[in-house]
Amino acid sequence: ELEPTSFLYNRNLGKTLYYARRYDEAIEQSLKTLELDPSMPTAYRWLARSYEQKKLYDKAVEAYLKTMEFGPEVEATFREAYRTSGWIGFWRKSIDLKKERAQTKKIAISALAETYVRIGETDQAIALLEKTKTLLDGDPFWDHLRAEPRYQHLFRLAPDPE
Repeated sequence: ELEPTSFLYNRNLGKTLYYARRYDEAIEQSLKTLELDPSMPTAYRWLARSYEQKKLYDKAVEAYLKTMEFGPEVEATFREAYRTSGWIGFWRKSIDLKKERAQTKKIAISALAETYVRIGETDQAIALLEKTKTLLDGDPFWDHLRAEPRYQHLFRLAPDPE
């Protein structure tokens, strides 16, 4: 309320609404943030994740493409993967790219694990998370795995945040 034009505060509100599982409001807020700063990749990220939770995959893909840093050739490859193989094909292409990038630079294991979840390879995702002992926060993305015993085991392995 004090700084209605702050793109950071607006982006953080979109993120908060996403975590509160209020996806319609998160989408609205993310779009408002992008009106203030159309080049903010993190605002696109929360927009994409909110669309994903609502299973609006066409819109999610468009938003996800704006969060990624690559040239038009790679973007065209992702678009083609989505056009020909749908949501899973899009994320398989993402795994290929992440594995390629891992050859020369460090990648976020939790992001790779998320990608495996998206294509239905839960075992691979949990194996990656067990290696990193990553403590996953309250992100709605993981909601459908919370009852999984191996997922619950990750929380027993994680250090107690103090």
